[in-house]
Amino acid sequence: MSYLYTDFSCLWKKAAPITLPQADKITSIDITNAENTVSHSDKTWISEIIADISSSEPTKKESVQDFPQVESYIKIDFQLEKGTITIFAYEDRGKYYLEQPYQGIYKIERKLFERLNETDWFQVTVLVPCRAWGSARPSKNQPSCIRSHFVIQSSWQ
Repeated sequence: MSYLYTDFSCLWKKAAPITLPQADKITSIDITNAENTVSHSDKTWISEIIADISSSEPTKKESVQDFPQVESYIKIDFQLEKGTITIFAYEDRGKYYLEQPYQGIYKIERKLFERLNETDWFQVTVLVPCRAWGSARPSKNQPSCIRSHFVIQSSWQ
């Protein structure tokens, strides 16, 4: 009597841990949600996001497309000196996921998803005149204007 043995273990295998670049190799992280793109270059923010994403839990779901097969997702581009690595974040049936195309799908906490979904950061450079109109030209020791840089965050709830 002969027996047929079929190995179905691949059907229940979880994805390998997510593959991410080292934080110090990333020049910026561009996050696109719908038509809004925010670029983050702050090294502390990048390190925190990398740490949070690294703790994502592999699932048994497969990534077999270039983009997630959901209606709405967040595109996350890790900009490196040589190239870009892209992953996606999305919500599906009340759960939150990261998808690395052709590598795997990973479960994340809602808090991380909401942080990635914050596209209300913007930066402004303002030139503030030092002298009123019509006044004399500034001296060598006095600049003609002051350049100020602001980073503003707003939470629209």
